[in-house]
Amino acid sequence: MSKAGAPRHDPIPIGEIAAPPFVRLPDPLALFATRSLRFRTLAEGHQLGPYLLFLAAISECQHRIQKDLPEPDLPADDTRERAREHAMPPLDRTRFTADAALDATLDRLLALAATIDMPDNARTALDRARALFRIVLIHHPPESPPSRHLRRLVDGPEFRRVLAVHGADLVLHGHDHCRAILWLDGLDKKIPAIGAPSASARTAHRHENAAGYNLFQIAMQGNAWRCEMVARERSGDGSVSEVERQVLL
Repeated sequence: MSKAGAPRHDPIPIGEIAAPPFVRLPDPLALFATRSLRFRTLAEGHQLGPYLLFLAAISECQHRIQKDLPEPDLPADDTRERAREHAMPPLDRTRFTADAALDATLDRLLALAATIDMPDNARTALDRARALFRIVLIHHPPESPPSRHLRRLVDGPEFRRVLAVHGADLVLHGHDHCRAILWLDGLDKKIPAIGAPSASARTAHRHENAAGYNLFQIAMQGNAWRCEMVARERSGDGSVSEVERQVLL
């Protein structure tokens, strides 16, 4: 029962209000920036202030890494249609595979997150996640001169594009039986591709070196990897000696 003198409201136009949308998709360009601002606002005078500021910094990182990210690989049309027909999730987590968009997103996020203030346990976890030195092993060199066209890596251009998108720290190959260093384009730095001689060649022959091998000393220094190569080779009398030493990273 209404009270006398209570304010009167306009009648509710039942049936005249437009139906709300079935779903409201978030706007990625505003989502994380808004979330960061909300965390910073909540942190003022709050007993969990440092933790909320940590969440705000992570959200800010998520906002800043979005520019020019690769488009994710979508499920095929028939896969989405089958999921719709059988009321299944359109993204099957059991069939998930990494793509260029995922790799680029994680690489950017982990690199930027390393610059923010965080609890010691979070810093340890982040360092553990980033502490991966990625080595790619192939047989043929990733790129060959025209004179060796028939002995080239047939899908060399595709391989180099994968490295440019996904990155790596070191590529090791053989096939040409000689010491070689080739610098390839990576995600955020040049990648050394190292060729090694045959292990059974008694002496040098034409462009091929005598038997030899490479040693790699890999260690984390500060927030970056250091990689030094030491090349050793067999001499005519059968002894093995160091013939080259170079810091690659």
